[in-house]
Amino acid sequence: MPTYGYRCQNCSVEFEVWQKLTDAPAAPCPACGGAGRRLIFPAGIVFKGSGFYATDNRARSGGGETGKDGAAPASAKTDKKTDTKSESPSKPAPSGSPVTVTDTTFKEEVLDSNLPVLVDFWASWCSPCKMIAPIVEALASEYDGQLKVAKVDVDANPITPGMFGIMSIPTLMLFRGGKAEERIVGYQPKQSLEAKLQAVLAA
Repeated sequence: MPTYGYRCQNCSVEFEVWQKLTDAPAAPCPACGGAGRRLIFPAGIVFKGSGFYATDNRARSGGGETGKDGAAPASAKTDKKTDTKSESPSKPAPSGSPVTVTDTTFKEEVLDSNLPVLVDFWASWCSPCKMIAPIVEALASEYDGQLKVAKVDVDANPITPGMFGIMSIPTLMLFRGGKAEERIVGYQPKQSLEAKLQAVLAA
């Protein structure tokens, strides 16, 4: 039975619950009793409506006994409360480096950018994302002044990938003038990525 990560919509505490895939994506917060929202986690991922859901039985953490009604036992880990209101805008990245973009800054950094923007949708647990990361960084350096490169952590920013129907990662999207011009799904070698970038930039 998989382990699902949740974040309380009331107090922002993050916690885990052992559930069946067919169970409703909701769980009470162990801290305040508020409604928890299921988060993305390292399993087969499918986007459905307002969030990402597992498609297999791989769990974020190891096994463990299932509590009554599929809820986590009392020993389930609860993280410290986070204040989402205090999030600050992304700091300017050094010239030739990828820019960290959030749900809040996506419009300003990507859609309103004067330069074409290559956006890398990724997550820290995603192995193909780690493989493609050095290539993305190299492109940011080599195309500095012609292209902006941005990175969106889908775990921390679920709204933006939902808007663009991101169903698997890594996914690279190239925006120009606020519109998506190219979508590249999965790991690809630098030569292949560069050829697709040049085709769009030369158009």
